[in-house]
Amino acid sequence: MDKVMIKEYLELLGCPDAVKPCRENLFRIQQSHLEKIAYSNLPVFVSGYIPTLDVESLFNRIVRLRRGGYCFELNGLLAELLRSLGYGVTEFFARWHSGESAAIPMRRHRVLKVLCQEGTFLVDAGIGGAGPVTPLEYLPGVLQERGFRSYILEKDDLLGMTFSVAAPEGRSITYSFTGDPHYPQDFEYANYFCSASSTSRFRQKLIIHRQSTDTQYFIAESDGIDPRRKFCIREKGVLSSIPIDSKEMMQQILEDNFYLHYKVEEMPEIK
Repeated sequence: MDKVMIKEYLELLGCPDAVKPCRENLFRIQQSHLEKIAYSNLPVFVSGYIPTLDVESLFNRIVRLRRGGYCFELNGLLAELLRSLGYGVTEFFARWHSGESAAIPMRRHRVLKVLCQEGTFLVDAGIGGAGPVTPLEYLPGVLQERGFRSYILEKDDLLGMTFSVAAPEGRSITYSFTGDPHYPQDFEYANYFCSASSTSRFRQKLIIHRQSTDTQYFIAESDGIDPRRKFCIREKGVLSSIPIDSKEMMQQILEDNFYLHYKVEEMPEIK
């Protein structure tokens, strides 16, 4: 990633001075990434679009066109930014457990282990849900609070390392990964499956999400009573929502609340 791209990327994130590879700037970058760049599978869901994962294409879609992306896109571009800034970056190909019935689900998540002078961290700007707003210390067995939630990394003899949300009712594994490093080309086949297969959750459900320290913004599918999708805000655990009645309304919500630039004709069908 050249200096012009780095400058443009950091300006979009609102932290143009975060150029030194250190803990403080790493935390600023992930938090800003989640606040400024939405997780979105919209083009995959609507048309089966298969995103290309080379750096130039990712940069154009995510930074310049403001189209958002999912984990293969968001964490792929973030990894390139962090490497270019001087961080040590290892990419892992994680198994996604949340919502899956299989004990050993397929690998379909991209996540980063990032090293700087102050320590090693788990970095994830492409989780598309209730992930930590800032990186986690890469310390297995230590409960870590981020915002209004707690998270934990734990070693597992079969799965390697697990990432879980810790709640009063117990822990639920979100994803797991082994310690072998992966490279950009390793994510191509899972990216193809996720975007092209009719059995992929990304083809079956619209997932759009953005979050700040204590607030989540997301699009929810039908609740079983009202068939319409809803624009939802969860602030410090309190949920509010409004139904989406038209493509024009959806387009405006995405523009104003998720900073996503799509045309009205690219919106999904209204239920």
